[in-house]
Amino acid sequence: GGLNTTYTLTVSVNAIICDPAPAFTLENTSIYAADTNNNRLQRSDDDGMTWTSVGFGPGTTPGKFNAPRGVVASSDNMKIFVADTGNNRIQRSTDGGTTWAVIVGPGTAPNAVNQPGGLAYDEQNDKLYIADTNNNRVLVTNTASTATAVTAIFAGSAAGRNLGQFSQPRSVAIDLNGAVYVSDTGNNRIQ
Repeated sequence: GGLNTTYTLTVSVNAIICDPAPAFTLENTSIYAADTNNNRLQRSDDDGMTWTSVGFGPGTTPGKFNAPRGVVASSDNMKIFVADTGNNRIQRSTDGGTTWAVIVGPGTAPNAVNQPGGLAYDEQNDKLYIADTNNNRVLVTNTASTATAVTAIFAGSAAGRNLGQFSQPRSVAIDLNGAVYVSDTGNNRIQ
């Protein structure tokens, strides 16, 4: 028998789009990867040709990661948010990955996470949306890039099968109009 190994890779692409834009372009992009099984983050600034590590590798201190599953960054790559899943926390860097702070810690309280998954960053309103997978809910952090960041349950989300309730949400995204989309994994649907 052979060795059966599974790898998880979550990728976030940040594009700078000019206004007015002749067409959507992926020029001037950075690609971030939450390299889950290697307990690290990676970034490519040249369409995936070369990769560099972001942060300080595996561990439990700020800037170190344990099975990260989500990563998102601002368009200037200075603000980076990580769902540090194995450490049950959300980390943030506001200087491109040089220094890190834990902005959401472990637990079940409205401002805590349990095995967080995907992240979405509303840069215009400085809000971070968190798929709080094992707590069966979505959280939102207001003023996410500041020292006064406040995290709360998003729009009354709770565990269950009704609309606005979730079971093991794994990913979250926002569109240009601010609508929030959640992969409600355990309920086999998108909300």
